[in-house]
Amino acid sequence: MSRSKRVSDNALERISIALDRLAADPSLRRTKIEVERLSGLSHDAVARAFRQEAEEPGSKWQLANRFQQLVDPEHGRRSPHDAALHEAKRTLQEKQAEVTRLEHDLDRYAMALYAYYLTSQSRDPQASEETPVVPIGRNRPRKR
Repeated sequence: MSRSKRVSDNALERISIALDRLAADPSLRRTKIEVERLSGLSHDAVARAFRQEAEEPGSKWQLANRFQQLVDPEHGRRSPHDAALHEAKRTLQEKQAEVTRLEHDLDRYAMALYAYYLTSQSRDPQASEETPVVPIGRNRPRKR
């Protein structure tokens, strides 16, 4: 038998209503502190209520089960709104890294295309002799 004081049905009902409000509002964080704030009960009262629920199986309130259903293990104790923002930021960072990689690829292809253009211009007999071709690549002659 537990030595802690029993929590009244009124307190259990207030916690149940707080859990219903948590489920209905996606902007609220999924924490027991938020349950305390919404129910207007102290930390001790909420903790005792959850402990009492764990000790007495078959309770009609099912506070612990309902709270676990609200808490998404993938997103921690974030609200669904905060979790969606976090996921959007992570996706944005991935896409930005992909854009940067694609820009580097585009730069390489543009340089190769320009080098091909310059090479084809130097082979053209009508090309002017005034503009020398600048070799691009590893094997170009270096000036010392």
